Amino acid sequence: INISPHQLSYIINSEWKMNFNEFVNSYRINKAQTLLKNIDYQSATIFAIGIDSGFNSESSFYTAFKKATGLSPKRYRETLKLTSEL
Repeated sequence: INISPHQLSYIINSEWKMNFNEFVNSYRINKAQTLLKNIDYQSATIFAIGIDSGFNSESSFYTAFKKATGLSPKRYRETLKLTSEL
């Protein structure tokens, strides 16, 4: 994109009101939410979904997911199951 890392960071900070890690994690969390809703991933572990979403550890996945959604990934999945059963 032909701009320096500093300029990119500035744009992310000013336009989206988040730092670079939060910006990247927002895309990872969206991917995780998609996978948690996907019937093909029903038997996948939470850790596998975290890895497939771009996280390097289960703890960082849980922390970022809960910060973004207010729920742990496990609770989010449970909520999806309860909602689909209604």
